[in-house]
Amino acid sequence: NLPSGTSIMPKAPDTPKYIALYADKAFHGTPGNYGQWLGNTAREDYLISRCLQKGFNLIYITNTSYIGATSPGYLASQYTSSGKASIRNFVAKCTLAGIEVGVVIGINDGSNGPNLGPANRVKDYNQTAAANQKLTRVLVEEEYWNNGQMTFTVFRNTVQQVFNLLDPVNVKVDAYLANWDPGELPQLTSYLDIYWLTEYTNIPRYDRIRSGVQELAGTTPVTPIKVGALVSAESYERNAAGVNTV
Repeated sequence: NLPSGTSIMPKAPDTPKYIALYADKAFHGTPGNYGQWLGNTAREDYLISRCLQKGFNLIYITNTSYIGATSPGYLASQYTSSGKASIRNFVAKCTLAGIEVGVVIGINDGSNGPNLGPANRVKDYNQTAAANQKLTRVLVEEEYWNNGQMTFTVFRNTVQQVFNLLDPVNVKVDAYLANWDPGELPQLTSYLDIYWLTEYTNIPRYDRIRSGVQELAGTTPVTPIKVGALVSAESYERNAAGVNTV
């Protein structure tokens, strides 16, 4: 018997709600070598077909700073016209296939201060996109835990600003997180929809993210917390080469 007053968390779903993919080098890299694939009909269709085969239902487009309308691109508050057109066409195809599309955003201004340019780009893009062309999410990727990066306090406050900017226009805010200190993750529950937790492993090892999941389980947000294990293909390549260990 459990002690009086003990609450029991609802069981997690047996089937993951999202299986997500980072779609890298959409606007840069070498064409034909996994680079500059957005706007290439054959490459887009191949990506969508592979997602359907493998069960991916969420794609995050990375490095959209390459289509920032002003320089430097990572601070720009709008995408270029051609960039918007490429995103619109791809998102429409994904929507038809039942795949959500978001973009990865940074929130660092280059001096470890807040940068809302990437979030503003998404808001501006969605204002003129048709319903089947809208971006539904952003994934904040800003490694505040690394030396020289922004502090957690600045990270948390900037995530709050991103949420305040995008929540009114129905864009969810997710984040990739690692090496967190005790007490940090619960401070983000009011702003994040999905916590993608990782400890830089090439397999989804629950033991490496258990502390974060358990800490979040002790909070009481308005809506259930979504937590995912982020698997790093980059870590897999390094481990295979003997460069890194996990």
